[in-house]
Amino acid sequence: MLALLIALSFWFIITGIADLARSLDEREHRIIAGILGVIGVAAGVIIVANPDIGLTTLALLAGIGFILRGTVELMAGLYMRRLAK
Repeated sequence: MLALLIALSFWFIITGIADLARSLDEREHRIIAGILGVIGVAAGVIIVANPDIGLTTLALLAGIGFILRGTVELMAGLYMRRLAK
């Protein structure tokens, strides 16, 4: 379980940092990428900060992170679709 915890937390942190870097590089969609980056880094830090969390809490944090990320990406997709018209 500890390996899963570490892998998931680093995945959140790395994708969050990548999204933050993307938000600094791109002019368009900067806010969306920044929000995704902050959510990812925050979820990763929460998981790393308390390694004694149970599997239920880990699944809950991961699920919340994935739902938030998916919602923001869906909003970004709809926004880009509207721009194409």
